[in-house]
Amino acid sequence: MIIRSLPPFVILLLSGAYLRLHQDALPGRWPVHWGPDGRPNGWSERNVVGVYGSLLLGAALIALISGIRILIARRGPAGAAPSDKRDSLGVTLSALDRSAYVFSIVFSYVSFLPFNVAYPFAVILGVVFVHLILTTVSVLRVRRNYLKPKVWRPSI
Repeated sequence: MIIRSLPPFVILLLSGAYLRLHQDALPGRWPVHWGPDGRPNGWSERNVVGVYGSLLLGAALIALISGIRILIARRGPAGAAPSDKRDSLGVTLSALDRSAYVFSIVFSYVSFLPFNVAYPFAVILGVVFVHLILTTVSVLRVRRNYLKPKVWRPSI
């Protein structure tokens, strides 16, 4: 179960290793936030927090998601029938897994802003949008199973 949580951390770790290997190519200062008019209004500097801060924040969020995932996997939803429990539990766990990957991809991508990556906002929105679509489809598929009429058969 814990091994399943490792790949998002590996993505962040590889991004950090790349930044460390190419630290000479980092500028002294670079934009990290843009206003509604498209002009930079937030800057980061070439120091530990500026270079690795997004990766550390991403690791903290992924650790939180992984902890929640472990707790949910152990307990499962209360009061559900075993088949319904399995279906809803699977959707919940897969959504949490995808969320961890989304955070690792987004925060890794943000860590490469000093290298002037193109269209940061579009890439981040694209990753989040794909995650939301996949999660919505999964939830609707399970919900459709819940809405199927169940035939009551009397028994003694």
